[in-house]
Amino acid sequence: MFKNIKNPLHTLTIAEFFATFRPIENLPNQGDQLQGRLFAAGGLDEAYVQKIYATAPLRVWTVTHSDDMTTIINGMHTGYRIGYLITEVSAEEGITYEALDPNELFFHFET
Repeated sequence: MFKNIKNPLHTLTIAEFFATFRPIENLPNQGDQLQGRLFAAGGLDEAYVQKIYATAPLRVWTVTHSDDMTTIINGMHTGYRIGYLITEVSAEEGITYEALDPNELFFHFET
């Protein structure tokens, strides 16, 4: 997934991601996924995420699924995406982040 990375890669757990970057709630479209913070890939949710990305790209994250692993990565990507997150805290410019921890991710999807 990260074969062409030119920036340093910083890996963290899902819990660290939530504590550090603080994803915002998706109101009024709250669902169960990622504590009501997941914005859908497509439709009005994606249009809203695109607006945020245009002005604050370091606050947009993509939730992807590939090879039986779900990962949160910074930026707005289209491959294998489940949806998007928008965070209160911006990613640091010049760093590529990935958040993953299968055990923690299931917890966040269910609560």
